[in-house]
Amino acid sequence: MININTLELSLKRADSPLMAAEVHGVLTGMLSATMGASFEDFVIELLEDEQDPRDVLLKESVREWKELYDAVKAELYDPEMGFELLLPDEEAALSERLMALADWCQGFVYGLGRGGVKPESLKGDSAELLRDFVEISRISEQSDESEEDEAAYMELVEYVRVGVLLINEEVQPFKAPPVLQ
Repeated sequence: MININTLELSLKRADSPLMAAEVHGVLTGMLSATMGASFEDFVIELLEDEQDPRDVLLKESVREWKELYDAVKAELYDPEMGFELLLPDEEAALSERLMALADWCQGFVYGLGRGGVKPESLKGDSAELLRDFVEISRISEQSDESEEDEAAYMELVEYVRVGVLLINEEVQPFKAPPVLQ
């Protein structure tokens, strides 16, 4: 799958106002709402204005976004639960990673809504997870980068990752193929 730095560059090339983590969240939310979310709808979310479809840089960006779209669509239904949030790696400062996680959660909540999921339609754990994602999207940059903060960040990322899979399953239950006898 495309990495966060490549996605960030492709967004800049296309003059998109969005950040890479947020874009991954939007896409994940849209696909969690409906696997029928089209690639074209996703591209519309990334572009601010009408742009020339013949623009070579835009074409390259769109090609990379298609790679991301296909990868996320496959990861959401990976039986090995291989879905991962697209966030900066541990080389980045903890404050930068926290802000990216906040952007990711904001994008996911937006993408769910864009895909047609109404918050009141979610029940139980999924409703609570969505409320938690909204709270996470409000995280500030304050962190002293201690080992405890690092551990808490890793737990939060895993909580969001598993929460996304749970919400995805509730909104779109996986339908196994019929068993042939």
